Amino acid sequence: MAAKFLPPDLRARISVNASGSVQLTRESEELIVKRFLREIAPLIQSRKLGAFLLQLSPAFRPKTNQLTELDSLWPWFGQHLMAVELRNRDWVESPQLEDTLAYFQERGVALVLVHAPVGEHFTIMPSFDCASSTRLGYLRLHGRNAKGYVTGRTVAERFDYDYSDQELKEIAQRARRLEKEVERLHILANNNCSDYAPKAAAKLQKLLGLRPAVPEAHQTKLF
Repeated sequence: MAAKFLPPDLRARISVNASGSVQLTRESEELIVKRFLREIAPLIQSRKLGAFLLQLSPAFRPKTNQLTELDSLWPWFGQHLMAVELRNRDWVESPQLEDTLAYFQERGVALVLVHAPVGEHFTIMPSFDCASSTRLGYLRLHGRNAKGYVTGRTVAERFDYDYSDQELKEIAQRARRLEKEVERLHILANNNCSDYAPKAAAKLQKLLGLRPAVPEAHQTKLF
């Protein structure tokens, strides 16, 4: 069934740049976005869609890229809440930080904030607070396992971190400060090893007084 939504010849919708990597043309991007929005329409119509999250590769960096490369997305997603997670710290190092914040502020798009390991590796984003959108704040908790974050080969290895109660109290305080600047604040526990993420989320819910904490979750190892 999905084939009927594809163009007659996909080869006419892609290009290959000098480095040999395949790039979608503007026309093919439009086809993909239209199909994506059509598939999630029930979520939008039922008001169960929180926000779109765009995560960029660490290879997306100021030295070789520009944030304006994202501009083709906003006509499609601008009416929805949108957050972008940059994963190369060069975007938020001085003096680039000022231009980065200005870009997202001008477009009303939330720049994702993180609680991450402390380190200078280019993939480790520093922790700082600045609301680039008044509509949405977005905080992702990646844990503080610096070695695993940089060298881990699996999601479980990269985000193998069990937050302490004290760390969660500090994150809750940070969340309270952030929520004063935005209409809605999303907090995502991304310490995806064992049952660490659901445990952290349940404790944060209780600390923030959002609702009664859910029963303690346990995640079995599937593989």
